[in-house]
Amino acid sequence: MLEKILKALFGGTIETILQAATKAQEPQPEPLPTQGIRMLMISRAREVQADEWEIDTGAAKIVFQQSSWESARQARLDFKAMLGKVEDETFEVLYWLATRPEVQQIDVSSLWRPWSGVHTLGLGIDLGAIRFTSGRVWIYRASDAVKDFPALRKLRHDLWATGKVNQIIDPWETRRLNAGYSEIDRQHRNHMHRTVLK
Repeated sequence: MLEKILKALFGGTIETILQAATKAQEPQPEPLPTQGIRMLMISRAREVQADEWEIDTGAAKIVFQQSSWESARQARLDFKAMLGKVEDETFEVLYWLATRPEVQQIDVSSLWRPWSGVHTLGLGIDLGAIRFTSGRVWIYRASDAVKDFPALRKLRHDLWATGKVNQIIDPWETRRLNAGYSEIDRQHRNHMHRTVLK
């Protein structure tokens, strides 16, 4: 009898109503900031060694090794000029990642680069590693595809939930979907790619 009343009043069974109530109580990802992030991050970029840069966001550091912007240097751009080719929305996503409480450092393996689709449009982000506050460092390698780290899975989920990215490719997702046989799988066996919505 109670089941019929609940279905009539709320449109579901006890289980579905409890599931909906539990989901409503789960913390939702914070909205991305929308003003001034690009200029803030460019102004905080500093060279720490020859051609190695970092951006201190006030939360996590975003690190760029020499290899991460080598193609931009070959195109005769300095680091800040390369950052100038990156879209505002991409900076917003980087800032969102850097301000997650569980993230201590992000290693960008590529941002803007010439002749490379969404990266050339300033909307692609490749991440080579993430250091978590727990001390865990997650370096992207195809060999780790079977060891999907729960904090990393949550980070991917929360980023997708912001609605600011329309593509996430990494060793775990590509392996899970098609066992690593496509060209996309081979290209993303050692990093996590994000395509940002404009």
